[in-house]
Amino acid sequence: MLLRQHYQSSSIQIARAMVLLQTESFVTEEERCSRVAHANRIGCFPVNSMNGLDINDVVTRQTCESGSGCCYEQVTLSFLERGLGVRKPPTCYKKMSVVIAPTQAAPTTTAAPAAPAPVCKDRDTLAPTSREDCGQFDYHECVRVKGCCYMPEILIPGAPWCFKKT
Repeated sequence: MLLRQHYQSSSIQIARAMVLLQTESFVTEEERCSRVAHANRIGCFPVNSMNGLDINDVVTRQTCESGSGCCYEQVTLSFLERGLGVRKPPTCYKKMSVVIAPTQAAPTTTAAPAAPAPVCKDRDTLAPTSREDCGQFDYHECVRVKGCCYMPEILIPGAPWCFKKT
């Protein structure tokens, strides 16, 4: 049970590392071995459930590397690590998987161009008498609250100062 929890947590950590690798364009075989952190290593060969013997620590480099997707590195723990009870990683371990996600095809249909957003038009573009009144006289109420245009027209009677965008 403890061994199963260890492998499940290691699998989660490896899955996180694979997500990081998906953003890279090319990962060499050597990097697939060197990028697996000691704590995330999963042995290539299953541990014997009868006597708890871990074959991954006794196989030779040739035997390990002949297995598909296996890496070989002997790790010697320091005196401090041994004293702290750090678990020695397996000598023969699985390479980091590299998932290559398929690219998504570009959409085949083209959307209609968006309608231009309404804007405030000046007196050269829109005649002051053609403006649609927003019903406000105060600049703040007109522009900030209602979202309309504000352009005072003193010389043209009946032209609204606050009018809708067109």
